[in-house]
Amino acid sequence: MNTQPLTLTPAQFQLVPLVNLDFPAPLLATLYTEPDLELCSQLQQYGLFEPLPVHKVSPDCFHLLAGFQYLPALLRLGVTQITCQVIAEPDTFSSYALQIQHGLSTVPTSPILQAALLRDASSTLAEPEVLKLLGLLGVKPQRYKLEELLSLLRLEPAVIKALHTGILSAKNGKYFSRIAAEDQSYLVSLLEIFRPGGSKQQRLIDMLMELSLRHAKPMKEVIQPWLDARSSDEQPNLPQQLQGMLRYLQEQSNPHLVAAERQFRLSLQEVELPTNVHLHHELSFEDESVELRITYADLTSFKANWPRLSPHIPLWES
Repeated sequence: MNTQPLTLTPAQFQLVPLVNLDFPAPLLATLYTEPDLELCSQLQQYGLFEPLPVHKVSPDCFHLLAGFQYLPALLRLGVTQITCQVIAEPDTFSSYALQIQHGLSTVPTSPILQAALLRDASSTLAEPEVLKLLGLLGVKPQRYKLEELLSLLRLEPAVIKALHTGILSAKNGKYFSRIAAEDQSYLVSLLEIFRPGGSKQQRLIDMLMELSLRHAKPMKEVIQPWLDARSSDEQPNLPQQLQGMLRYLQEQSNPHLVAAERQFRLSLQEVELPTNVHLHHELSFEDESVELRITYADLTSFKANWPRLSPHIPLWES
């Protein structure tokens, strides 16, 4: 069988003065203003494991294609020059794919870096190729997913930074397009202080959005009464304060539900239940039904107690 020999383009490496390295877009410069001190320590101890990939714009200007976090760290350490891998034709599909898959790439971990790369690629590649890049990022290669990511770049700078650092989840970041610019920045400031994650972050955002809309007030005014009520002498315990803030917002969002819950708890104090017996109300108090739950260590324990328990069950029927 006749086969054509495979020809590989040899990698080109060049010693580049650090002053000649730059980010490929102004946005990236705003995301990497401060060096990562842990990365600085690793570089001091082990050095740089592989060359940074760059595109040669001119003899005195090279744009980083991956490893953006290394530039401020190397500058902090006083490094004057490093060996770089020079990538030809940076606007091809292969070059964008390299930026995603390179060992030093942080693009897969940051929705903002993903959006910036896709915006750049959209100006030079056909849409089918851009959608292929979405697939490399682990995102469904569909146009609406592309639009979702690109829309993040239209948010306030503080929100963009929070999405990049992970303080704000990409899932919750989608809702910020519905929020006024002033509220976007204020909400991010709360996230930076209290650092809620997961469902707590979503609850905080949902309730502040709903209350701000209901009362036609900025979010700062919605939460200000709770902030004013905090004791200035109290030692800051952020997890407890976060719980208190969520509880306050819950009371403002559903005052009748909170009052019903409080009354239920007071009424329950009149009944002495064993530690393995729990009484639960209907979730939203739409009716007055309650559920009694008895917990046993295992099925064997339940079977042993069932003969004594079963005769009393008819007494509990409504």
